[in-house]
Amino acid sequence: MFTSIVANVARAQPGLATLRLYLDRHIELDGDKHGPLAMRMLAQLCGDDERNWQEATESALAALDARVKLWDGVLAALS
Repeated sequence: MFTSIVANVARAQPGLATLRLYLDRHIELDGDKHGPLAMRMLAQLCGDDERNWQEATESALAALDARVKLWDGVLAALS
């Protein structure tokens, strides 16, 4: 999903080559290393505790909301 967004931004704003390189590298790291490591860490931390999983879920949703606000700000600055 994120890859297609980056490609669309790059087509719309060809002068953003450096940002595109940064985002492409970020996507690569998340998919190859960081994502799987984060999942293992989360499983170890939460274990079988439903409360821990609920808190992790709530934290993830808050982080996603913050990320949306960040990228909305980036988009506003580029417009």
